[in-house]
Amino acid sequence: METHLRRSCRCSRRPEHANRAFRRAFGALPAQWRKQRRLDQAKGLLESTGDAITSIGLAVGYEGTPNFISAFR
Repeated sequence: METHLRRSCRCSRRPEHANRAFRRAFGALPAQWRKQRRLDQAKGLLESTGDAITSIGLAVGYEGTPNFISAFR
């Protein structure tokens, strides 16, 4: 699936075209898709580990606890 995305985005020089291709391939814009993947990964870590919320947020790419917590809202 990610190979298809790379091919689609390489064909276009304009961001709007790349965003449309991404949305067709993955059902969401790149930022929305990336946020959902981070949240899914964080949920898995929260359920399966005893790690602190702060360290999980940092592990999945959030800059701080407030950003991580607000992403769940």
